[in-house]
Amino acid sequence: ELGDAERRASFALESTGEGMWEWRPDSGTLTLSPRYGALLGYGDGEFAPTLEQWLDHVHPDDQARVERSIQEHLASTSDLNNQIISEHRMRTRDGGWIWVLARGMIVERDAAGRPLRATGTMADISERAAAEEA
Repeated sequence: ELGDAERRASFALESTGEGMWEWRPDSGTLTLSPRYGALLGYGDGEFAPTLEQWLDHVHPDDQARVERSIQEHLASTSDLNNQIISEHRMRTRDGGWIWVLARGMIVERDAAGRPLRATGTMADISERAAAEEA
């Protein structure tokens, strides 16, 4: 039942053009949907990075801010207003850059309150960013 609900939610979200991600801080596992990779120009299964490799795809001018935001989010023990939202640039497969809006939240914690699982989305906002710069 839950698997069907998750598949329906995934399909609905992917149809909006956004990619999905799931990260398990305890194991370091980062799972990306096919649409997530496609936003960066990768084929299905071609982009399966660790968090460190993912951070290497964040624009150098944005890396420190993105890393700080992740660390602050992980250190928070409150599930109230725990959504992380970041607008930053990501390197595409061909070496170009796109602006993305990444959103996520911790969805599972252990008994001590440590984050076990975080999930979220990524959308390409390059057109909006270009319009704002114009």
